Amino acid sequence: MGLIRARLQGRLRAQGIPSFTWFHDHVLRPQPGGSGMQLLIDLSTVNHSAFFREPEPLHALVAWLAGRLPLGPVRVWSAGCSAGQEPYSLAMMLAELVPTLGPDRLTIWASDLSLEMIRTAARAIYAARELADVPPDRLRRFFLRGRGPRHGLYRVAPEIRRLVTFQHFDLRRSDWPMPGDFDAILCRNVALYFDEAERLSLLERLAGRLRPGGWLVVGRCEILPERPRPLQKCAPSIYRKVPMS
Repeated sequence: MGLIRARLQGRLRAQGIPSFTWFHDHVLRPQPGGSGMQLLIDLSTVNHSAFFREPEPLHALVAWLAGRLPLGPVRVWSAGCSAGQEPYSLAMMLAELVPTLGPDRLTIWASDLSLEMIRTAARAIYAARELADVPPDRLRRFFLRGRGPRHGLYRVAPEIRRLVTFQHFDLRRSDWPMPGDFDAILCRNVALYFDEAERLSLLERLAGRLRPGGWLVVGRCEILPERPRPLQKCAPSIYRKVPMS
């Protein structure tokens, strides 16, 4: 808790706010639930991500989804998408296998608790240092290089951006705004920040939004509890929804 508080204090100071006590007394308490609370959420959220992060389960998921595309439209949800690297990576990898891919065949929903991250993801503009691990061929194909005052910046290509729809909401809320069920859900390194009861509830709700046979992809270091029973491990970081006996 001390480390989290120290990090938050540093981020508040970077915003010109002298201390958390001042922020609480002058911003949070006068307007509970207002814009100050969203700022606190944005500053408190851990937003570490990268393009093509933990690639092994992504490769397996992409191959499986590509096999489902001939059967009908595919729907994927990236829960805890941070600045958009994960859903865009998935869209790029699928576009490499299926060049004619469009939003009529693939829809990727992406959500995050941080409004700042959702806005960044929707802009789809990244500094060159954020793309250091992106292979040159993917950089040329899927990113537009900035010129003039935008030199050193790259924007995700329109044909990839149109495949992803972003939503800002808290996974803890009782109602999730995305309609329908999904062929796959990625929820990587998100449940780590939930307590045990919340984690189990989240996993059960995610399983409930998967289509039969659908995949749930979690972080490399995450281990699911024995429940929820509809999920069966089929590969490292990958669980499949199976019928309940």
